[in-house]
Amino acid sequence: MPLVTLNSIQYYYDTNVPTLEKPRQRILFVHGAGGSHRHWRLQLAHLSKEYQAIAVDLPGHDLSEGNPFNRVAEYSRFIKDFVDCLLDVPFILVGHSMGGAIAMDFALKNSHRLAGLVLVGTGSRLRVMPQLLESFKKNKFFAGLEQFLYSPDSSADMFSRAKKELESVPPSVFFADFTACDNFNVGDRLGEITAPTLIISGEKDVMTPVKFGQLLFDQIPGAQISVIPKAGHMMMMERPREFNRVVEAFVKGLIE
Repeated sequence: MPLVTLNSIQYYYDTNVPTLEKPRQRILFVHGAGGSHRHWRLQLAHLSKEYQAIAVDLPGHDLSEGNPFNRVAEYSRFIKDFVDCLLDVPFILVGHSMGGAIAMDFALKNSHRLAGLVLVGTGSRLRVMPQLLESFKKNKFFAGLEQFLYSPDSSADMFSRAKKELESVPPSVFFADFTACDNFNVGDRLGEITAPTLIISGEKDVMTPVKFGQLLFDQIPGAQISVIPKAGHMMMMERPREFNRVVEAFVKGLIE
């Protein structure tokens, strides 16, 4: 089991085995609130031929030890420590939702480490419904959360699996993560992001609507944007073929 040890705490990551002896690029995937490396399995599998892809479990999530943080900046600092141990070359950072907030914070502080930035279903400010915070603060699961995360076009089986996965996450993890999201705001600093940036939004995302991605596109210099049709917030799982095509085209464009 691949692990990185930082300050005597072990953190898990999943990775593929590239077919090429020397991968054309390194890509690090960061999940969102209450998520895990499992959300990126279809991306790691797709990119296995030419690229080294890594999906990390943030502190206190899934197979990683430690405790979750309630500040995006702390997660960003963890990502810096993680890549300092694992990656000695510039890499592409892909972040979903809260992971996108972490990616933006990292990009603002460590631009020299990045070959590219992919912001998925995220925004410069991530206010959270008070009902969500209150429920998880009381150590209670928020019933119906999966309905906010997936498009109505998703299958009944996908909704069932999502509900089961969400209910397996301790409410304390969601409370820490959603608190971090609720306090995040880099709206006045987007113009300082210098890494080549791709923004991906889901057409039917109600958590971070397309207008959130459009705002990022308007304010991050030279950014590109793509909207995945019929996709909700979990677009990389709902529409993996379309999502992977967009990401790979961006990565190839950086290399060529």
